[in-house]
Amino acid sequence: FLLGYEDSLRVVVHTANLIPCDFNNKSQGAWYQDFPLKTAQSTDCAFEDDLLEYMDTYKVKWKGSRWINANTGKSETLSVQSLRNYNYTR
Repeated sequence: FLLGYEDSLRVVVHTANLIPCDFNNKSQGAWYQDFPLKTAQSTDCAFEDDLLEYMDTYKVKWKGSRWINANTGKSETLSVQSLRNYNYTR
């Protein structure tokens, strides 16, 4: 899951399939981390490249998804490029 906030992006990775039998009969795990907006000193990292490459494979499913661009405050179609605004090195 990706959750956007005014000044950060939360990335959540979970082990569950979203079906009732998994929730009821299996142990679940989740990892999450918040990533702030990039600054002039921010650099790209391997996690950013891997995450955005992975997200790009789902671009068809993003059709119609809206996102508030953290730099402009305007609503736009969610894209991999808009995810490059965050600092994944922290």
